Amino acid sequence: MTMLVAMVTPFHTDGSLDAEGAQTLATYLIENQACDGLVLNGTTGEAPTTSDEEKETLIRAVAEAVGGRATIIAGAGSFDTRHAVELARTAEKAGAEGLLVVTPYYSRPTQEGIRYHITTIVSAITTKAPGTVAVKALLNDRGLPAGPVRLPLVPADTDLLNHLRQACE
Repeated sequence: MTMLVAMVTPFHTDGSLDAEGAQTLATYLIENQACDGLVLNGTTGEAPTTSDEEKETLIRAVAEAVGGRATIIAGAGSFDTRHAVELARTAEKAGAEGLLVVTPYYSRPTQEGIRYHITTIVSAITTKAPGTVAVKALLNDRGLPAGPVRLPLVPADTDLLNHLRQACE
């Protein structure tokens, strides 16, 4: 089993990015916590509040510290497809081996809009990433569904819900 950890982004007390602290944390996670890889610039890594420059600096710093010993996945999420493409290209150049991408959920795109968003991002990096595996094939190889999944409707356990409510009071 592969373990990827969503890494927090360290900052100095003045609010600036602590790249050296990020290297120390990344090294610790890989060497002492049996992590196979790190996910940077996701919501756990303060992506909504860091600049594009800080995101790139973080990826470069972590890649320098643990590159080759751990997989680096970088957030390239944006509701703006063009911005997501730029984040993806920058992440790839900075040393990320994979991307964490979000769909533009606030604008509620159609399925075709979501497909356009994702394929545009993938197309921007695929030619530069030899050995890229199609997502569908990867999911199928791992025995996972490669499309929408309909979960069965499970009736609520009212006793359990009442216990939870009481515990929260």
